[in-house]
Amino acid sequence: MRWGIWTGFYSDYDLASALRRLARLGWRDVEVSSEHIERILASDAPQRHLAEVREVAAGEGMTLWQVHIWLDLDITPGDKAKAREQMNIALRWLDAAMALHIPNAVIHPGGRHRPLNDDGTYQRVMADNVRAFSALAAHIKGSPTRLCIENMLNTDQGPRYGSRLEDLWALVDAVGEPHVGFCLDTGHAHVVGIDVADAVHALGPRLWASHIADNDGSGDQHRFPYGGTIDWESVVRAYREVGYSGLWDLEVPGERCEAIAVRDMKLEYAAKLMRWMLEMDSDA
Repeated sequence: MRWGIWTGFYSDYDLASALRRLARLGWRDVEVSSEHIERILASDAPQRHLAEVREVAAGEGMTLWQVHIWLDLDITPGDKAKAREQMNIALRWLDAAMALHIPNAVIHPGGRHRPLNDDGTYQRVMADNVRAFSALAAHIKGSPTRLCIENMLNTDQGPRYGSRLEDLWALVDAVGEPHVGFCLDTGHAHVVGIDVADAVHALGPRLWASHIADNDGSGDQHRFPYGGTIDWESVVRAYREVGYSGLWDLEVPGERCEAIAVRDMKLEYAAKLMRWMLEMDSDA
């Protein structure tokens, strides 16, 4: 396993500058944040900016392991016209991932505004997700990029599709493509009451990406490990047991602050923490 961080820790910098700053601090394995890709795609020269990012990453010896597809995306909104619009956005973001040669595209399952209050709604949301992810999988087929579907939180209105691991496996099985797998968000799992180590084992054969963050179970606080109540010793052991070979990616906006110097110091600590956690004895 390699440890790294999502570039959103420096979302107030453009992506190339954020990569340079992370490299100077010793971080060379990253997930490219949704905020950074959104800014590039909204620019007047996205291809030029993507080329610059490739050049900077290569020059700094950095590996772009993951990219997060647009955070506000909902590819199954329940409205056909809106669904076409959202699909076009998703395809454009996947094109950016492929242009950056990023192997893992992290994406949320659809249905964020469709709480699953009855079985009929579940079946409709499931069917819509199968159609949408089949189209996304077809778009990237033959490229080095894979889809990594992320486990989700529930909504204030009720259960959300993708908050259960069974939802994710049912979706991947129904799509039936070898380049569609999972991203485990440890914070999401903990909030909805899923034991994180059990989740690692459950997703193991298709677990290609991770978001590593802690919380106290009351909400998605995005803290460094040991800043909440997740049992990290069991989690590290589980990742080892399933043979995970992807990125242990810190997604910790709860640790951001306005002062850049303080953020830099936090990453010095985070690097020591990651080394200690991933080198700890498996029986600790």
